[in-house]
Amino acid sequence: MSAAHDFRTPFLGAAAAALLVLTGAGSAAMASPTTLADVGEPSQTELDDSIDDLDENTTDLLENTDEVETTETDGSETTISLSSDILFDFDSSTVKDAAKTRIRELVADIPDGARIEVHGHTDSKGDDDYNQSLSEDRAQAVADVISDERSDVELDVEGYGETQPVAPNESRGEDDPDGRAENRRVEIAYEG
Repeated sequence: MSAAHDFRTPFLGAAAAALLVLTGAGSAAMASPTTLADVGEPSQTELDDSIDDLDENTTDLLENTDEVETTETDGSETTISLSSDILFDFDSSTVKDAAKTRIRELVADIPDGARIEVHGHTDSKGDDDYNQSLSEDRAQAVADVISDERSDVELDVEGYGETQPVAPNESRGEDDPDGRAENRRVEIAYEG
């Protein structure tokens, strides 16, 4: 045992001495920090060389985000489609506060006295009667926000349940969550 002890003691002593030397050198370097004046300004080449290009395999983030609001104009009719996922919580017809603000902004530019159609839509999950009722309630909730903001407009409100999908609810016999998300929407349509 004493031979092993004798072997470790010089080794630990040498390691401790090396650590003290390194720490001392590090402390001296840390005591006098480098300033911008010491280094000078980098050249344009140095700046250019310090920039890393994005990996060519990186996907465009905007390309992979779901659209929560779209506006289409066909002749004189404009249709604004809003994702129900941003308007309402799951299984709810209460409009979220942030969504109310956006609806108010959207209807501000609608011509005075316009006739506005508000259509609610759901995906195909759940009972047909339940989806019909939910789509009607959601359309009415959005219409109420519009009415509070624009008392001068005429509102026609209708729910379509799952009867007018804009995307498949299933793909190859399997559930399609992206398609279902597109189908959960409220549309605001008007002339002008």
